[in-house]
Amino acid sequence: MPGKSPRKKDLYLGKNMADLNKLGECKDLGNNVTIIIKSADKTFREAVHQDELSDEERAFVLYMRYFNVIQIAKKKAEYIKQKEYFDNLIGKKNQLHAIERAEMLAKSLKERYDLIEAEAVAKKLEALDEKKREEKKDAEKGADEEKGDDKENGSPTVQPVTAPGSISPMELFTLLNDRETQLILMDVRSEEDYADSHISHKACVSVPARILEPGTTVNYISNALPEASRSLWKKRGQVDHVILLDWRSTSQQVTIGSTLRTLKDALFKYDATVILKSEPLVLEGGYEQWLLYYPTVTTNPHILCPARPEDFITSSALDFDYPDFDEPSNEKQPLNNQSGASIPPQAANATSQPGLPSVDRSLKPKPVTRSVNDTPLNNKTSESKITNNLKNTNTDPQGDKLDGFKIISNSLYPNVGQMVAKNIARSSSRTDASVASVDVKAKIENSDVDTELVELTAIKRKKEEELHDFKSERKRMAAEHKARTAKLEEEEEKLRQLETLRRKEEKDVVELMRLKRNLQEEMKKEQIKQDGENKLKEEEERKRLVELEQVRKLEEDKKRRQDDVERLRRERRKKEDDKRAKDQEVKDNILREAAEAARQEEEQRRQDAAAAAAKRAEEERQEAEKEKKEEERKKREEMKIQQLKKEKQEQEQKLKEQREREEKMKADEELAERLKHEEAERAKAEKDQKMAAAEKARAEEARRIAEEKMKKVNEPKPQWKQVPSNNLPVGWEKRLDKSTNRYFYINHNVGTTQWEPPVNAQPASTAGTFTTKLKEEPAQSSRGLSRSFSSPDIMKQLVEEGDKPFHMPNIDRASKPLQRFEPPVSKPVQRQYVVKRRDLNPVYGSVGPALTGLRNLGNTCYMNSTIQCLNNCTPLVAYFLNDLYLNDINRESSEGMHGEMVDDYAIVLKALWKGQYRCITPRDLKNTVGKYNPMFAGYQQQDSQEFLTFLLDGLHEGLNEVKVRPKIREQENDHLPDNRAAELAWQDHKRLHKSIIVELFQGQLKSTLQCKHCGKKSVTFQAFMFLSLPLPPQSKCSLRECIQKFISPEMMTGSCKWKCPKCRVERDAVKKIDIWKLPPILLIGLNRFVSDGMWTQKSTSYVDFPVGDLDMREYVSDPKSTTKYNLYGISNHYGTMEGGHYTAYCRNPCTKKWYKYDDHEVYEMSSSNVKTSAAFVLYYTSIELTAPKYSPQL
Repeated sequence: MPGKSPRKKDLYLGKNMADLNKLGECKDLGNNVTIIIKSADKTFREAVHQDELSDEERAFVLYMRYFNVIQIAKKKAEYIKQKEYFDNLIGKKNQLHAIERAEMLAKSLKERYDLIEAEAVAKKLEALDEKKREEKKDAEKGADEEKGDDKENGSPTVQPVTAPGSISPMELFTLLNDRETQLILMDVRSEEDYADSHISHKACVSVPARILEPGTTVNYISNALPEASRSLWKKRGQVDHVILLDWRSTSQQVTIGSTLRTLKDALFKYDATVILKSEPLVLEGGYEQWLLYYPTVTTNPHILCPARPEDFITSSALDFDYPDFDEPSNEKQPLNNQSGASIPPQAANATSQPGLPSVDRSLKPKPVTRSVNDTPLNNKTSESKITNNLKNTNTDPQGDKLDGFKIISNSLYPNVGQMVAKNIARSSSRTDASVASVDVKAKIENSDVDTELVELTAIKRKKEEELHDFKSERKRMAAEHKARTAKLEEEEEKLRQLETLRRKEEKDVVELMRLKRNLQEEMKKEQIKQDGENKLKEEEERKRLVELEQVRKLEEDKKRRQDDVERLRRERRKKEDDKRAKDQEVKDNILREAAEAARQEEEQRRQDAAAAAAKRAEEERQEAEKEKKEEERKKREEMKIQQLKKEKQEQEQKLKEQREREEKMKADEELAERLKHEEAERAKAEKDQKMAAAEKARAEEARRIAEEKMKKVNEPKPQWKQVPSNNLPVGWEKRLDKSTNRYFYINHNVGTTQWEPPVNAQPASTAGTFTTKLKEEPAQSSRGLSRSFSSPDIMKQLVEEGDKPFHMPNIDRASKPLQRFEPPVSKPVQRQYVVKRRDLNPVYGSVGPALTGLRNLGNTCYMNSTIQCLNNCTPLVAYFLNDLYLNDINRESSEGMHGEMVDDYAIVLKALWKGQYRCITPRDLKNTVGKYNPMFAGYQQQDSQEFLTFLLDGLHEGLNEVKVRPKIREQENDHLPDNRAAELAWQDHKRLHKSIIVELFQGQLKSTLQCKHCGKKSVTFQAFMFLSLPLPPQSKCSLRECIQKFISPEMMTGSCKWKCPKCRVERDAVKKIDIWKLPPILLIGLNRFVSDGMWTQKSTSYVDFPVGDLDMREYVSDPKSTTKYNLYGISNHYGTMEGGHYTAYCRNPCTKKWYKYDDHEVYEMSSSNVKTSAAFVLYYTSIELTAPKYSPQL
C-alpha cells in the first residue's frame, strides 16, 4: 500500500515569522568561496531532510540560511571573478526548489502562527464568558426558587418531548459534534436569508423554497439547486441523517402541500435512484430556535428573525392595569369549545408548545392579560431565546389579543431588556397564580367582595415591592453591562493593536479569521481522515491479534497432544535423518559428476563459440574488403570517363588553336603532356591515401567486432540450479507455465521445448539432472516481523540456498558418440506393489460427512486447506468413494508416481467422508508427495497454489487412460478459423490427456502474438488447470477487475522480444491471452505474492468476489462454453512472506451450510463472512453439488 506523509511537527522554534527570519541569519564564513558553496549545499540537503520529516520551522530556517549563505558567497571577490564557474557549481535546480519550498513553508507557518494567536485571543474571551457564567448562577438559583413556588401553587410542569420525525436543537448539536455520524442539513429558507445567516457547518446546504412547489421531483430539485449545494446533495444517500429546517419548522407544520413536506416526500418516498438510510428529521423550532440555543454555531448571529403575525413588540415599561373590584366578578366562566362542552383549565393550555409550562389563562384578570414564560435563563441563552419564550399563549375563545414581548437582540451578554423580560415573567406568573387561587376560593366558599379586595390589595403591595426590586436590579445590571462593555472595548483595542502590529511585520498576511476558518476546516478534514484510518488500522490489528491468538491456542493444543509421542517421533526422525543423509551423499556424488561434465561441456562450447566468432569476423572483413574494392573500381572508371571527356575537349581546343596559331602547337602539346603527368601523379597519391585510410578503418572495425564477440563469449553465464529428476532422461527439465498452469518439457541437449513428456523416459534408477535458472532474491528480509510456528521462513531458505557452492558440470566431449540414436524401447516390467499399513491416527467422534479435520504435521496447513476444498467437490468425491478410480489407475506411469498418490488420496478422502472421525492424520499422503517432490518433503510452509497444481497433476497422470502417447503435430492455425483451430487443439490434447481431472478442472486459453513491425499474427490454443489472476495496485478491487487485467494485452520487448517468423528476427510484439473455454470446476488463484524490486511481498488487497451468480459470459470467446458459476470453497492465507497460516471455507454439499476448516478444527460459519482480504484460491462450480451416493465401509 502506498504510504502517507507524516504529521506536521509542533511549533517550537519561534512565535512568529520574525523569529524564524532571525534564526535564518548567518555570520561571515571566510573568503574561500568553494567552502562557502559546499556549506550551502550541505545546508540545502539538511533542509530537504527536515522538510521530509515535516519539521516546517527548521526546514524554513535552513532554506533561509541557504539563501543567506549563497548571498554571502556572491559578494566575494573570487566569486565575481569566476562567476560562471561558481554559478554552475551552485546550480539553478537547488535554488528553484529552495525558493518554491520556502514560499510554501512561509505560507503554512503564517497560517499556523495566526491560528495560535487567534486561539490565545479566544482563551481571553473564554475567561470573560466564564466570569459571566458565574454571575448568572444567582439568577438561575432565583429561577429555581420561583419554579418551586409554582409547584406549590399547583402549576403543572411539562417536560419537553420531541415529537416523532423531529429533532431538537440539543440533539442536533450532539450529532454535529459526533465524528462517527454523518448528516446533511437542508435549509429551505430563501437564498437571501441563507446567505445572511445559516448554521456554521460544512454539511449545511441551501434548498430554497422557490424550487419546492407541491409535486416537485428529485430530478427537478437537483437541476434547480444552487451550484454550491449540488455536491452535498449528491451525497444524501451516504449519510446517516438528513435534517430539514426553515425559520420556525415543527413536526406539526409538516403537512401536505407545505414546503418541508414536499421536500421530505421527494427525498424519502418518491426518489427511486437514491435510498436514504433513515427518514428525514425536522428541526423542532427551526433556525430561530437554533439561534437561541447556539448563536455561536452560525455564520451571523446578529440576523433579525421575521416577526410572526401574532407577535407584537412592546416597550419594557411595567404598565400594569388592575381590575375594578366594584364590578361583579361573574365574567369568570369556564371556556367552552365550539360544541358547547366546557374545557378544563389544564386542557385549555394543552395547545401550547412542548417544553413550555402550561398556564390557565381563563383564571387571569380580564382587563390586562399578559403571559410570559418563566423559563430561567442560563449562561448559554441569548436574548433571542427570551423572545421565543415570551410568546402569546392566550386561549380565550373570544379571541382577545394579548400583549406579548418580542425582544430581538443577538448580543452574547445580558442587558437591561433581559432583566425586564425576566422580572415581568416572574410578576405575571405570580399574578396568575394568585388570581387563580382567589378565583377558585371565591367559587368554592362564596366569599364576599371585601375579602377579595383585601387579597388584591396585598397583591398590589407585593407588585409595588417587586417593581422597586426590579428598578434596583436594572440599575445594577446597567452598571455591570457598562463595565463589561468597557472591558470588551479594551480587549477589542488590544486585538486591534495586535492586528496592526502583525500587519506591520507581515505585509502579505490575509485576513486572520478567514485563515483561521480555512485552517480549522483543513484540520477537521485531516482529523476525520486520520480517525478513519486509525479506526481501520485498529480494526485490522484487532482481527490480526484475534487470529494470532487463535493460532497460538492451536499451537499450544498441538504441543500438548504431541508430548506423549515425542520420544517415538525422535527415534523415527533419527532413522529418517540417517537414511536421508545416505541418500543425500549419493545425490551429492551424482551432482558433482554432473557438474564436472557440464563444466567440460561449457568449456568446449566456449572454444567452439570463439572459433566461430573469429571465422565470422574474418568472413565479414573479407566481404568488406571486396565491397571496398568494387567501390574503388567504379570510382576509377568514372575518373577515366571524365579524363576522356577532358582529353576530347583538349583535342578540340588544340585543333582550333592549330588552325589559328600553328606556331604555338608544339608548346601547347608540351604543356598538355606536363599537365597530364602532374594529374596522374596527384591521382595516384590520392588513391594511395584513400586505400591506406580504408585499410585502417577495416582493421579498426574488425578489431572492434572481435572484441565484442570475445566479450560476449567471456561474459559469466547465469547460474543454474541442479535439480534431480526421478522420471526424465538426462538433460530434460519439467517446468510449470505460469500463464496456463501446465507443465512443459525442455530438452537442454538440443535446446528445444515441447508440451508432451519424452517418450523414452528412463526409470528412476538412471535419473539425470536438469538445470533451471535461479531467481535473484535478497540476502535477508528487511521486514521486522517474526514468523509464526505454522509458517515457512522463505527468505531464510533463499539465503541458505544462495550460500551453497555451485559446481559446474564437466562433460568429456571425447567420449561423445558420433551419431545420436534412440535406445530400443523395452517392454515395461510389471511392478509388484505391497499393501502399505495406513496410519491415520484418528480421533473418534460422531460428525457429519466431510466435516472431519486434518491434523497439522508441522506447517502442513497449506496441504490441509487444499484437501478440504477438493473434498467438497461432489463429482470428484463420488469418483473415489465408489472405487471407480480403480478401473483407470495407471500403475506403470512414472509421471503418475505409479498410482501411489492416487491410493493415498483415496484413503484420506474416504476417511473424511465416514463421519466417525473428528480428525485424522494424512501422514501417508504427505510422505508420498514429499517422496516425488522434494519441495514438499520437509516441514516448511509452502504455497497452496503450487501444492494444488502438483496434486491435480499427480492425480491426472496416475489416472490417465492414455498409456501410449502418440506424436502430436505442431499447431498451424494461420488459415483456420478460431473455432476450428480450438477444436483441433482440444482433440490433440485429449489424445494425450484423458482423465476425470481433465474433464472437471481443465479449460482452454487462446494465445495471440502480433509483430509490431509487420503485423504478423500467431494464434495458439492451450489447456489450463486454473486461472492465476494478477491484482491491481490498490487496496480494494473486484474479481472482474482482476480478470480484465489478466486478459489485457501485454507488450513483449527488451529481452522478451518475439522472433517473428515473417521478419525472421526478434521484434517487439503484443501478447494477449483470451479465455476460450471454461471447465465445470473453475479454480481461480489470486496472485498475492508479487515482486517489488528486489523483494517479494504479499498484497493484502481486498478482492470483492461474488459468492453466487458469477457470470463469465463477457470474458469467454466460445459461445458453447459454461459461464455461470457459484462459489463452494476458498483457501485463505493469513500472514506475510516470512510466516503465515492457511484455512479453508467450504460449502458442505450435504447440509448446504458453510464451514471453516482450520486444520483439525471444523465449525459452522455464516455465509456473510466468507469474503475476506485473506482469500487466496477460489473454487467455483457450474454444476449443482449434491451429496454423493456412498455407503461408508466400516
